[in-house]
Order: sequence, then structure tokens, then C-alpha cells
Amino acid sequence: MPNYREIHSFILKKSISIPHLNNILKKNGIIRIKRETMKFFDFIFKTIISQQISFKTSEAIWRRVENFLLVKELDLIKSISEKKNCEEIQKMGVSGKKIEYLKILKDNNPNINCEKNYYKGLSENDFKKIFKKNKGIGDWSCDMIQIFYFNKLNIWPNNDLIINKHLEEITEKYKQNFDFKKIFDPYLSIVALHIWKYSD
Repeated sequence: MPNYREIHSFILKKSISIPHLNNILKKNGIIRIKRETMKFFDFIFKTIISQQISFKTSEAIWRRVENFLLVKELDLIKSISEKKNCEEIQKMGVSGKKIEYLKILKDNNPNINCEKNYYKGLSENDFKKIFKKNKGIGDWSCDMIQIFYFNKLNIWPNNDLIINKHLEEITEKYKQNFDFKKIFDPYLSIVALHIWKYSD
């Protein structure tokens, strides 16, 4: 179990040269990555849902899908193969294209829920190299999986719009480029969480 108090102290010290970020860290306090209990495929489904839409919208869609599965007593990875279930899920706000991505993922990786420990054990680059072979999954989705499902502490989501916008604001404010990957290694995931929380 990571010592989040020590991690917080570390990133506070490292952020002294960036007062704006340092204030955000102080305001947010200690942030922990919550352990995810849902099945691996379900989490990937939730991640793909959230692509290119707001967090609130994606959470609302996921709650509808979860409730549908609960009421019908369905397992998501099995139900995604049935046309009637896909039609119901699409009515909840999941695009046909995203459903197709998930069906392909399931067909290519039928035992994916049993393989989560294998994927978790891979390096960041190896995981991306393998997982991006699945249609509809890019760097951003891989980063979200590694941070929120595998609880990896040193992932920097380069393609996240909120992160990039905030970095631009910091660069403009101080007229200086900061190498976050160098400054905050090995706790980049935690810094990303602070920026997301601040932006909510």
C-alpha cells in the first residue's frame, strides 16, 4: 500500500517552483487512488464510454448501464454479444461505434477478466503496445486504465485535454516550460489527480 502522506510531501516540495500548482496541492490535501473492484472488462467499457464526453455525462450513462445489468442479472462481457442487449445499451447513450469497439475487444480477448494481473504486470509502454491493438483504444484509454484500475502511480496522461489546458495556463503564467515528467517522477498519476480535482 503506497504511503500517500509521504507522496503528498514529496510533490509539495517538488512544486515549490510552481506556486500556482503548489497552492492547488495544499488546497486538495492528500489524494489517494481508490482501488477498483469492478471486473476488468466492465472498467474498460466504462472508460470507452467516457471518451470525448464530459465526466458527468459518462457517469450518468454508466449508472444506467449498471442498473440495466443489475435488473436483468446480466454479465456485461456475455451480454454484449446479444443484439437486443446492445440495442438497449445504445438507448442509454452509448454510441454504436463504441459498442462495436467493445464487441471486438471481447471477441479478441474472451478471457480478459482473468488476464488483468498479466496486463497489470506489464510496463507502461508494453501495456500500451499490446492494448492499443484493440480498435477504439488509444493512449488516453490506456492511461486511464493504468491509473484507475491498476493503481499505477507514475502515469502521465499526455493526451488529456484538462491536463494539457492546465499546463498551457502554467506555462503562460510563469513564461516558462516545466518538465512535469522529470519534476514529479515517480508520482505523476497523483499530480494528474490533483489537476483533475482542481478543474472539477
